[in-house]
Amino acid sequence: MVLSQKPAQSMKKLRLSSKKTAKRSFVNYTKMLYRTKGYDM
Repeated sequence: MVLSQKPAQSMKKLRLSSKKTAKRSFVNYTKMLYRTKGYDM
């Protein structure tokens, strides 16, 4: 892993990407929950 000259910027990018993945996994989780309960999105 190469350290960037601007660690704050890379941290922001990391946080953004983690937020995106968290949101995606949350959506997938809710969809799965709906399916198991018998609802359809």
